[in-house]
Amino acid sequence: MTKPVAEFVHAGLKVALFPDFRGTAGFWISHLYSPWKTLSQMVAAFFAAKANPMQLQTFINTTLAELFEHRGNAPPASAIYGRREFYDIGTIPKGGLFLTAAADVQANRIEVEIRAWGKNRESWSVLYLVLDGDTSQPGVWSQLASVIMREYPHENGGKLAIWGFGVDTGYNPSAGAGGIVDVNRAYEFCRRYPQPAHGPAGSVIRGYRTVFPLKGEGGFEKSAIAFVSSPDAAKRHLDLRIVHVGTSTLKLAVFAALNASWRPGEAYPTGWIHLPDYSYDYFEGLCAESLDGKRWKKHGRNEPLDLAVYNLAVHELIRADRFRESDWAVLEERTRPAILAVPKVNPAQLAALVDTDGDWLRGRGESWF
Repeated sequence: MTKPVAEFVHAGLKVALFPDFRGTAGFWISHLYSPWKTLSQMVAAFFAAKANPMQLQTFINTTLAELFEHRGNAPPASAIYGRREFYDIGTIPKGGLFLTAAADVQANRIEVEIRAWGKNRESWSVLYLVLDGDTSQPGVWSQLASVIMREYPHENGGKLAIWGFGVDTGYNPSAGAGGIVDVNRAYEFCRRYPQPAHGPAGSVIRGYRTVFPLKGEGGFEKSAIAFVSSPDAAKRHLDLRIVHVGTSTLKLAVFAALNASWRPGEAYPTGWIHLPDYSYDYFEGLCAESLDGKRWKKHGRNEPLDLAVYNLAVHELIRADRFRESDWAVLEERTRPAILAVPKVNPAQLAALVDTDGDWLRGRGESWF
């Protein structure tokens, strides 16, 4: 901020609108009045955040000290179906440089989506699966384990393993759903695999085939990663810490991406979602909710939307928005056949290879927190 403006702020008068108030007052004020921030810094912060609804909400709430207006209606399913693409289902397109996946657990099935990610949060749905079976029994979980242990072919000729996999443990059984989900099965399944690293700087997924429990949290005030259960709470869940994700915030981001426009010859907007030639039911499920005031209204089955939300949460835990060009170059090399995408080791060996103190992508020399 320039000196004259700073002097103007310091010379301002404080006027009490409620002079008879005797309680504890709280205040909020825009950073525009701060003598420690320049206008150019705030403009740069706005341009860095404007393409990401989650970051934009934080900017408006904390920097401008204003309420964020939520706009979250899904586009018509027919419109998204009409823009589907015809790349090979099950093969990672060239722009996809790492994989996330998520599972929505129901009483009689597990639905799974695998998504590839590139720069600027551009993503491709690679595969959508419905694994039928009683989720209180081991059979369907064995099918899910096979999905996790596979390596998926890349258009560049190599193969990639799934980097992070979130398993929803928040299923609320309803009448006629075929029984109650045995949540302990989900916890038992997740504990076989490496977990995210949790620390003062937040949580991060460091190694391939990290499989962890997650649960959705409502409320527009929740961030994408709302909170992680405490070590004491983990004792009730087979020593697993559950990642709670802000579903409303993530849905807004998904719908913003689906509502974005693009013309041939232009660069894709930040967060663009590529979708293959799935059945029309998938697109109806992806667009199955709308915002009615401050409540989400559901219009039929919404598992594809839930999985899009959970995949975005996994992407947030990988912290790809912090990658540098050199990091993306490393990931691109891993899509080629000359380099093995992931070591053929068992989970115990994999855990030993993951450096929880340093940066496994760049080595020990630098930190990407």
